[in-house]
Amino acid sequence: GMFRYTVPKLAYVDAIRRADAVVAQTEYQQRTLERMFDIRSHVVPNVYSIPPQDDLVAATDRSFVLWVGSRGPGQKKPMRFLRLAARLPPVEFFLIGWSQDGEFRTEIRDRAEALSNLRFEGFVPPDEIDEHYRRAVAYVNTSAHEGFPNTFLEAWRFAVPVVSMRAILDGLLTEADIGYQTGTVDGMAQTVDTLWNDRDEVAVTGRNGREHLRANYAMDAVYETYAEVFGDVVAD
Repeated sequence: GMFRYTVPKLAYVDAIRRADAVVAQTEYQQRTLERMFDIRSHVVPNVYSIPPQDDLVAATDRSFVLWVGSRGPGQKKPMRFLRLAARLPPVEFFLIGWSQDGEFRTEIRDRAEALSNLRFEGFVPPDEIDEHYRRAVAYVNTSAHEGFPNTFLEAWRFAVPVVSMRAILDGLLTEADIGYQTGTVDGMAQTVDTLWNDRDEVAVTGRNGREHLRANYAMDAVYETYAEVFGDVVAD
């Protein structure tokens, strides 16, 4: 069910097969390409810069729980974030995003305005989004599924813990002690409530995420892998 065989998509797969090398962002994508289409690939994750330590805000000085994404009714599931805010009146929430669906956009806005502890923002330009991550106690991901959750990396840049309902980035989110997978809105509410009231845990988990980003997604950690891929293509 994850891939409907339309003519453009079949042409896309054929084009991939003709490539000298294929790069996947995650091991899950790598396994899926090989299992479904017999296409082998190299895993090279996305690359992000690491802000200087001086750009970070102390966990005790942060002021809200953040959601960022496109507000479509399908994949990103922003309604789950609204339900989360309704369950935790003492916690401040901030929702950033946009939807091409005008009716759904209006529904989100109206429901957000009914919650006194939730601030709603529409589209925020990429060069302004960092300021919101800097001041977040935690970043919440409510998506039904993700290809590669860039928002995880955007949060870790500023030592912000990731609380995810389902997406776990090849299992690393929980295995490396860099975030939390909850599975349900109830579990997410419990985790967010704990972080809101325990800023020491926010500091520790956020620091772990930032170090994980530095070790695995910074330019120094990734460019050699890309160089090997291009070197093999040139050599062949």
